[in-house]
Order: sequence, then structure tokens, then C-alpha cells
Amino acid sequence: MYTVRRDGRLVAYAMLRREAGACWFVGAFGTHPLHRTYTVISELFANIATLATERGIGELRSHVYKTNRLSIAFHRKLGFMVTRENDKGLEFFTTLEELATKPAVRRVTARATSRPE
Repeated sequence: MYTVRRDGRLVAYAMLRREAGACWFVGAFGTHPLHRTYTVISELFANIATLATERGIGELRSHVYKTNRLSIAFHRKLGFMVTRENDKGLEFFTTLEELATKPAVRRVTARATSRPE
């Protein structure tokens, strides 16, 4: 699990697990409503980008209930495509290559790689 904390409190998290080969499943992704800011999301994505590099992640898969409009919009904004659907939910898929083309992700990646070691 990758987390972002403010004053010791959990404000955002992502849980990923290897599915097969270079494909990882996003088991959970959440941000506290009062902390849905560029800074918090950037920090979380920087953690995920580091994991992707370290573990050779090339693809991400996720499931979202159809009633979760915010998550569906977020997935689409990041370039996830619907690969399967049933009456309750959607399965989303993207490659890290596709994810890296999105402006918000490019800004996060640029910030993470420009930090001094």
C-alpha cells in the first residue's frame, strides 16, 4: 500500500498487486474529500511511478462500480479504457506508456525526476 499522510493522518492511498507478468491490479485508490488536491495526488502518483520503475509494471487494470461516477471520470481522464462491463461495474485497463501521455501524470513524473537525490 502506498500512502500520503498529512499531520500523521492518512489522506490518500493506493493498493496495487501483481496480476500477471507486467500487469498489476489497482485494488483500491482513495483520497479524503478535503485533500483532493494536485499536491496530494502528485505525491501519490510519484510513489506509484517509483513502484512501476522498480517492479517493471507496464499495465494497470481496475474495477469500478457504475455508481461511482467520480472514479469513472478519474479513470477516463487518466486514459484508462473500458475492457469489460456488466450490469454492476466496469473493468478498466491502461498501459503505463498511455498513462505517461496524460498531462497531469507528465507533470508528476517531471517533478519526481527533477528532485535532487
